[in-house]
Amino acid sequence: MLAGRVAEKLAPGPDLAAWLSLAPAAGLDDAGLAAVAGAWRRLASWAQARELAAVAQIASRAAARDQDIGTGEDGRPERVPASAVAEVALELTMSRYGASWWAGLAVDLGWRLAATGAALESGEIDLYRARLICEATARLSDEAARAVEEKVLPAAGGQTPGMLRAALRRAVIIADPRGADERRRESERQAKVALYPDQDHTGTLAGQRLPVIHAAAAMARIKAIARAWKAAGAAGGMDLLSAKVYLGLLLGTMPLIPPAEGAPPDIPPPGDPGDGPDDPGQDAPGDSPPGDSPPGDRPPGDRPGSSPPGSSPPGGDQGGGGISGDGPPRRGRRDGGPAGAGVDGAGVDGDGPGGGPPGGGISGDGPPSGGRPDGSPPDSGPDGTAPGDGVPDEVPPPGDQDAPGDEEDYPCPGDSAAWGDGDGEDGGGQERGPAPDWPGLPVIPPAFARPAADGAGPLPGLLDVSLPWRVLAGASPGPGYLGRIGPVPASQARRLAGCAARDPAAEWRIIVTTPAGQAIAVTRIPRPRGPGTMPQPGDERGAGTGLVGRVTLTIPEDILTSPPPGTGNEKGPGPGPDPPGQILRLARHAAARAAARARAAAAADAAAGGCAHTLASPGYRPPPRLRDHVAARDLTCRSPVCRQPAWRGELDHTIPWDEGLTCSCNLGGVCKADHLLKHHPDWKLEQTAPGMFAWTTPSGRIFTVTPDTHPL
Repeated sequence: MLAGRVAEKLAPGPDLAAWLSLAPAAGLDDAGLAAVAGAWRRLASWAQARELAAVAQIASRAAARDQDIGTGEDGRPERVPASAVAEVALELTMSRYGASWWAGLAVDLGWRLAATGAALESGEIDLYRARLICEATARLSDEAARAVEEKVLPAAGGQTPGMLRAALRRAVIIADPRGADERRRESERQAKVALYPDQDHTGTLAGQRLPVIHAAAAMARIKAIARAWKAAGAAGGMDLLSAKVYLGLLLGTMPLIPPAEGAPPDIPPPGDPGDGPDDPGQDAPGDSPPGDSPPGDRPPGDRPGSSPPGSSPPGGDQGGGGISGDGPPRRGRRDGGPAGAGVDGAGVDGDGPGGGPPGGGISGDGPPSGGRPDGSPPDSGPDGTAPGDGVPDEVPPPGDQDAPGDEEDYPCPGDSAAWGDGDGEDGGGQERGPAPDWPGLPVIPPAFARPAADGAGPLPGLLDVSLPWRVLAGASPGPGYLGRIGPVPASQARRLAGCAARDPAAEWRIIVTTPAGQAIAVTRIPRPRGPGTMPQPGDERGAGTGLVGRVTLTIPEDILTSPPPGTGNEKGPGPGPDPPGQILRLARHAAARAAARARAAAAADAAAGGCAHTLASPGYRPPPRLRDHVAARDLTCRSPVCRQPAWRGELDHTIPWDEGLTCSCNLGGVCKADHLLKHHPDWKLEQTAPGMFAWTTPSGRIFTVTPDTHPL
């Protein structure tokens, strides 16, 4: 009890830290435990405020040294310099995007919202609440931001994050009512679709900064189709069915939905908008468009159930449907479920930060919105996706953890069993049997995929899959890797590799490595492109056509001499699209030839006592073989904290080309931002050996980088 009472009275700082270190949790009574937990939270706020104060000074001093930026009389930087962001990223082991946001928060709390910074240091609020205040006021003027701060700060420490967010939204509108619509329009112009991985090898596909009315309408349509599917007898909760509808509409592979048993005619109930014959949105009798007729009037091949779940008509378009891809959903009764006659969706071709935010001790009540110091969102990657090759960094996108629940998604008194009456958390209905399959994979037409620049990297818009040779051969349960996602289970990687094996247009890249996983050679498998090699429409083997642009197989040298038992298919299957078995044989043969060349080059290097420059080129731009070798050796940007793939960045001459060579010993893969940083007068980059890099920061600290290793 005494330990808790003393901890409550002490201000955050060294004295409180010393006292708490003498009060182990296991030795406290119940009242003391609660008080000590609160004291540790206040101490964490104090420590984070001190860390942010140091980061703010790094930004201020870097800006003062930069004649293009400068600081105000009070030391406040005009903006956070790239040099300061890079130094914070290296020292705190953060991504560039996370460090930019962290430094911007530090500058805001140090100058613009100093009262919020003081409340954080005193332990009145924690870091998460300080972040909410900064992010909510990011687009306001300094005067308006401080007016909002003055209004919400006194009560912020006693409010949940959801309560504080609501108070901030009200205060922001009051502080600048005329700017609300302008900020909304500006935010809509920054709309994007982001893809990032979750736990348990799943992914999140999210539309961000969408027009709120359109987003709400889209959600209503998804829910309406999911309810129709459930009314037609589909098992599973509304959340699961809605997710399957969402993917099915985007992929263009949504199956037809039969009408519910005993459902009323598929027309809007009287009194609804659009009910009148003169309404332009209402079709006159007999004028229904093709494919939109009642279920009984459909051609035999277009009746409900004629397309199995996960399939679609040839070409990816969906024909008939009571709930069509280009019109509003049809209405139905709550007591019997909507009368769905079919579902279709236009095919959409789409591409693409998980981890927690920086600075430990942040509440998990809801992720931050993320942004740069000026309030705008972080820059996306070169392919238009989220930073870090689609793998989330420290600042995840907005979530809906504090949003009110949709009561329409849950059973209400009087609802029929079609709406779910089981014991499941999301509406039950599991007693009906297994839930329907996920929608099938789409066919992406060649016109939707752009060619890769200079032949480097995978085709933009298509999937990029990497997996060890042992995984493809079934000799290892290890994961594969999917671009923008990261590790995926072996079964998923092999499925995508199978799609690519049935598509002669897919590229197969082979990387030969040492037993430790360091790349020593790169080659490719030549694929047949003659008549009869392309899958025909309706052939299930062509399900992956156009979906996977490149597959990378990593093969250790030892496999070339001693392949695992049962993985060698030396004869191959015969004519037609290559199955994985023949791919394994072709990959081993191509790897053997590349490994022989690599051994010859290594012998030449040993004889020369260093790099023999066997791959050197007299030109400024490296030829394809040299480019592929450096990209495979480095794997990612040569910054210690950057994960951008080397093929996506720029091959930089460590020693300028007019003084050095275009050779593997003088080239390194760096992203554009780190390429610019290398030329900053306060920074220095050296390549001490092929693939070995050393960065020296403005403060004289040295960070070294060794070649990446490929998973085997």
